[in-house]
Amino acid sequence: MAKQVNETGHTINVANYKSQIAFNAAYGSKYAPTNDLIKLTNMQAHCKLCDDATVEASKQEGIFGQLTKQRQIIFQPLDTLSTQVINSFASLDLDDTIIEGAREYNRKIQGTRATPLKPKKSKTTEITDNPEVPTTISASQQSYDNLVQHFEDLINWVAAQSLYKPNEAELKVAALQTYLAKLKKANKDVTDAEPTYKNALQARDVLLYAETTGLVDVVLKSKKYVLSVFKSKSAEYKQVSSIKYTRP
Repeated sequence: MAKQVNETGHTINVANYKSQIAFNAAYGSKYAPTNDLIKLTNMQAHCKLCDDATVEASKQEGIFGQLTKQRQIIFQPLDTLSTQVINSFASLDLDDTIIEGAREYNRKIQGTRATPLKPKKSKTTEITDNPEVPTTISASQQSYDNLVQHFEDLINWVAAQSLYKPNEAELKVAALQTYLAKLKKANKDVTDAEPTYKNALQARDVLLYAETTGLVDVVLKSKKYVLSVFKSKSAEYKQVSSIKYTRP
């Protein structure tokens, strides 16, 4: 059964690439391909790029993951807080249409998805297939943007009524505005970090999985060259043919 290529899979691909290069180097002058892509020095340089890009992608994933988690934590009380504001607002002697206006903003807050959708699992194939660059997950950014906007609209709506002067500290307009500022910052932190994160993934995926020049296509060509030189039953070919790679 095929397994999903995750961050560990990318790292293993690079580690196996290093092993295959080491075998090629051990063959000495017998490993003398004419294809520039699989010449030993070029493979070594390419492997370094793949290694660096994989490390950077993992680093950026960690940063982005921490920021998205922090955003989820900060946004978590929003549903309950908004309902508290509505209940406090509804207890005032105000026209029903005014109260209903506030309720409409709360309904928008309650109905907006703020949890990122889980990415669809992709299957990996044997490295003889054409590579496809894996897609990145969606952060449901629009949902968070909408939540911020709906909450800001709610604050402005209740603040416009002079009767809204709750005794509860967390429901006061100043406290709501402070919380809104936290929501905005948490959301902006994720928004600002996302391009760097996605660019790092893209750079890694191109180096590892691009057609012809990606790691998996390069190692395939190298294996075929070793097969042509040493033949299928040779110890040399068995060494490199046993090295496995995965890709989307």
